[in-house]
Amino acid sequence: MNTQTTSPAQSVQVPSAPATNTSVPSNLTNAAQLISSELSRDPNNVMTLSPHAVSALQTAHAAFLGDVGQESIRIARRANLRTVDDSHVKESAARLGLQRARKSVVETALNSIGGVIAGAGIASIYAVNFAPGPHSSLENITGVAMALVGGVALATGLTISALKHRD
Repeated sequence: MNTQTTSPAQSVQVPSAPATNTSVPSNLTNAAQLISSELSRDPNNVMTLSPHAVSALQTAHAAFLGDVGQESIRIARRANLRTVDDSHVKESAARLGLQRARKSVVETALNSIGGVIAGAGIASIYAVNFAPGPHSSLENITGVAMALVGGVALATGLTISALKHRD
């Protein structure tokens, strides 16, 4: 690793170009580069990792690697396999959060808007049926239509979510 001096008091470790006989896997070099670039993102406020932070990162890395390995084995075992495949590792990493799995905008919108519209439709149906006074057919139809449209949107969003997270 090369040391780049950014100010008299601070230095940032920047990985050098990969050598042909290096013992550091490229994915760890990439992780080091990501950390280094984030530390030096603001040239006016270059940050460093304390020795305790480096130790904590190493501990978290080891713990997460162990968790991914164990979950990969469990996934393969549930499928009655004797060999853990890369698909098992990817699935376990996704389950444990490595893949930064986030809900899609469509999924979030369908769940949110569908819930609001369905709730409003159900409230409208309740008000029409239990509130005193005459109610028009339009009020009945509006409440039912809102409940149906909201329910379909909510069901679609939940289905997308379930399909993304199924075993």
